[in-house]
Amino acid sequence: MVKYSGFILFISPMKKVGKILGIVVLVLASLFGFVFWASRGVSAGADTFFKALETGNIDAAYALTSSGFQEATTREQWNEFVRIYDLNTITFHTWTSWSAQLGGKGTVEGTITRQDQTVWDTEVKLKKEDGAWKVDYFHIDLRKTTM
Repeated sequence: MVKYSGFILFISPMKKVGKILGIVVLVLASLFGFVFWASRGVSAGADTFFKALETGNIDAAYALTSSGFQEATTREQWNEFVRIYDLNTITFHTWTSWSAQLGGKGTVEGTITRQDQTVWDTEVKLKKEDGAWKVDYFHIDLRKTTM
């Protein structure tokens, strides 16, 4: 508190507000940075999986799936699925959103494009196993097909 020409100016409360506001901004920026850092590998895991499909490496794509996916889907079933939906003709993929949750789980959403220019919305669920993000589940929305 400062006395100036008979007026009392309260400087301390304003400094406190500024400090508190600065701390809040710092905490929010740190939280945002941590979330971005934690989720960066999720989209990379999905990228690696779809790049394997784009190059026709169906076996490599299967190897990039989680142990749970492989327990539920044999290699033969996987090959048949890829053949039926022409997933070996994917030429491009792009992600519109991705997130990571505690417990080593993440989600990526975006689109995949085939050679015939069919574009499908897709959602990919990933799981962290042995330090790597593996595809645990993916959904292709065939109702939202555009050409």
